[in-house]
Amino acid sequence: MTIPQEDIRIILEAGVQAPSGENAQPWRFIVHRNEISVLNIPERDQSLYSWGQRASYFAHGTLLENMAVAGRALGYKADIKLFPDHQNMNLTALVTLTATLSIEEDRLHRAIPERTTNRKPYKNTSLTPEQRSTILNIGSPFPDAQLFLIEDIEKRRAVAYAASVNEEILFGNELMHRFFFDHITWTKKEDEKKSMGFYIKTLELPILAKLFFRVLKYWRVAKILGRLGFPKRIAHENAKNVYITGAAHGAIVIHDNQPEAFIQAGRLMERVWLTVTDLGLSLQPLAGVAFLMQGILAGETQPFTLTQLARMTSAYETMNKAYGITNELLVMAFRIGEGGAPTARASRLPPIIRFE
Repeated sequence: MTIPQEDIRIILEAGVQAPSGENAQPWRFIVHRNEISVLNIPERDQSLYSWGQRASYFAHGTLLENMAVAGRALGYKADIKLFPDHQNMNLTALVTLTATLSIEEDRLHRAIPERTTNRKPYKNTSLTPEQRSTILNIGSPFPDAQLFLIEDIEKRRAVAYAASVNEEILFGNELMHRFFFDHITWTKKEDEKKSMGFYIKTLELPILAKLFFRVLKYWRVAKILGRLGFPKRIAHENAKNVYITGAAHGAIVIHDNQPEAFIQAGRLMERVWLTVTDLGLSLQPLAGVAFLMQGILAGETQPFTLTQLARMTSAYETMNKAYGITNELLVMAFRIGEGGAPTARASRLPPIIRFE
């Protein structure tokens, strides 16, 4: 069967509202009749956070979940086959759409355009019984991915300070520092033109901190400040004033580090995020340490110092202990709570589609 191009565009436009590391949006599409080939663009994300393109595969999972939700709203069932050609790992999925007898307009579909990262401090109010039940009852139709949720304040504090080690490394490591500042857009006009990277306002920095960032972007300055313990101070302030706030912390874990598992983890993450959005809550990923550790666990320790490696390994172990993770692999941590409206949202590129 042939699907109208307009329906394909609607599904893909919903799909690319998905989150991705550094807002890299590493995807493009080839459409033939009712089949959509989803392809990774590896050069979009060459960061240390994406060992073996795992961060991009995770992002493709969030993309595919949006596509499946949007397809149901238009009356299509999406049959998703991951990595249909193992000789081409950039072909992450083949999505086959078939018409169904009913249109399933659900709350997750309405949440897609509203879902965003909110880096503000959240209110320290507990989840309501309904909110808690809704989140925990999401379940996981993805066999390799599982959701963990913690509300205990001491465990959340442990996660907050462990997650903040990412900033300690970010501002103390030359390669990561340069990568980060190369991906910042400083004005709305620049952000709309690039539609990629970190728009400075989405970082929710106080005015003085935002001005200071323009100086901190020079590595020579950052290096001097590093000797004075500045990276640890940034990490500590983020943990104390932001990461610990909210109602709960969550984690997505998988059973192995294969590409398919990362895509399934991304799908589960997006389902959680859309659910949280529908509940009127905010969410911020705390993914840095978990994604950096994927490469470290695989033996890729450059360009980190022994001290940095020890700090990240300790932080990762602390997060695992706080969540109660034993044999699983932690790939995503996040916090949720009442954050209100974010100051700004990241821009998005339109989907790159080739119809055949």
